[in-house]
Amino acid sequence: MKHCISCGGELLKLTDTKFQCTECKREQFNNPKGAVALLLFDTTGKVILSRRAHEPDKDKLDPIGGFIDYGENAETALYRELYEETNLSEADITAPSYVYSGYQEYHWSGTIEPLVAMWFWASLTTDKRLTPQDDVSAFESFQLDDIPTSQLAEPRTIAIIKRAFKRKKQQKNT
Repeated sequence: MKHCISCGGELLKLTDTKFQCTECKREQFNNPKGAVALLLFDTTGKVILSRRAHEPDKDKLDPIGGFIDYGENAETALYRELYEETNLSEADITAPSYVYSGYQEYHWSGTIEPLVAMWFWASLTTDKRLTPQDDVSAFESFQLDDIPTSQLAEPRTIAIIKRAFKRKKQQKNT
């Protein structure tokens, strides 16, 4: 953050997240953006991951998901991202279940964007084919032990996937 959104004046950094305009004295905050991620399981119990079509992390494996748009809540964003990236609708999956949320720094276009990602899991309820769209080049399905962790866009994704597999199994047993 370099310039005031009100007057364009230079910003003075007061803390890691708080800035003040040197001209109009308006305070601005560098708060994290919201994002959603969906760990989608196919009808055989494998997790479906997408291949990123663009930088950052082009060709790396990632869950379905993205940023929450203005005016959306997490669920609305999740269903929008599902449609944008797979051409599937809300009716094609089970109700999403919460897995995890966490802070991360997203490196994009030479900047670092702070974000809080909310992770969910769901299962397909249909045999419809996922169609790669938007920023996805392909989909691949994996059993937990077969996930190529070196190909994940975000290293901590494997721990979250393990948590989703565990929650899915617990839900099946209840």
